[in-house]
Amino acid sequence: IDNLNDAGDTADITLTYGSGPGSVYEKYRAVKLGSSPDIETRLRDHLAAERETIRPPADLEARVLRRLQESNATRTGTGVVRQVLLAAALVLFAAGLAFGVARLRATTPGPIRPSPSVSATTTPTTSPITSSRPATSTEYADMVAAGKPGAERQLGIADCGSASPAPGHDCFAAFGASDAIVGTDAGYFHGSRFGSGCWVYLYHDAGGWHYVDVRCAQAPGLLPRIGMDDTVNVSGCANVRAQPALQTQIVACLPNGTSVHISNGPVFRDGKLWWFLQGQGWMVHESLVGGGA
Repeated sequence: IDNLNDAGDTADITLTYGSGPGSVYEKYRAVKLGSSPDIETRLRDHLAAERETIRPPADLEARVLRRLQESNATRTGTGVVRQVLLAAALVLFAAGLAFGVARLRATTPGPIRPSPSVSATTTPTTSPITSSRPATSTEYADMVAAGKPGAERQLGIADCGSASPAPGHDCFAAFGASDAIVGTDAGYFHGSRFGSGCWVYLYHDAGGWHYVDVRCAQAPGLLPRIGMDDTVNVSGCANVRAQPALQTQIVACLPNGTSVHISNGPVFRDGKLWWFLQGQGWMVHESLVGGGA
C-alpha cells in the first residue's frame, strides 16, 4: 500500500484463494497510508475492534441445524406417545362402559323391597294355606281329647260327662262333630256350659292337636267362626295383614268395634291363630276375642 502511485490515494486489491474453479476471490479497497489521516484512524479502530470480537465457530450453522432437527424429532415423538396413551385410555373407558351395560341388561329388574325380619317365634309347619272344611270323626275325637281338658281348666268347671249343663250344674260338654272345623294346622269345635255356647280353638302339628283357647258367648256371631260376622275387640286398632304371619305387610288397621265377616281360617302361624276377613286380609285371633293390641 505504501508503494501506491501518485495518481491516487486508494487502489482496488483482489485476493485469490486457491486456483481453478474452486478459487475464492475477495476484493478490497486499499488506502494509501498518510493520505487521509481521518480515514486511516477510523480504519485502524475498526480493525482493532474486529480483532477483539469473538468469532463464532466455523460449524455453528451445522450445529444449529442439527439441534433444530433433533428438537423437532423429540417433539414429534412426544406427540405420538401422547396420542397413543390417549387412545389406550379411550379404549379402556369404552370397554368398561360396555361391560357395565352388559351387567345391567343381565340383571332382572324388579321392585326394591325391605329385607324381611326374623320372627322371634318359629312356625311349627309350612303347610300351604287351605280352605276350611268339616272335621272327620277321627279328627273330631282327637280335637275333643286335646281341647276339652284345657277348656275346663280355663273356664274353671268340670266335665259334664253323661249329663248336660243345667241350673246349679255348670259343666262343659262337647256338642258333636257337625260343628267341628279344620283349617290349616288349626281347628275348632263347639261345646257349651250352662247358659252359653262355647268354642274351643286348637292348633295341630306333628305331635297332634294342642289346646289354644276357649270362648263362650250367649249369642251367636260374637266369636270367630267360618261364615259368621264378628267384631274387632281391641284397644286402639287391630292390624290386618296381607298374609297370616307377624312380619308380613300391614294393609289396614281396623278400629275397635268394626264389624267383619270371616271367610277362612283358622290358620296357625308364628305361634298364633289367624282368621281371614273377607275383602280385607288376615287378623290374629286375639284381636277378635279381646286381649289384642
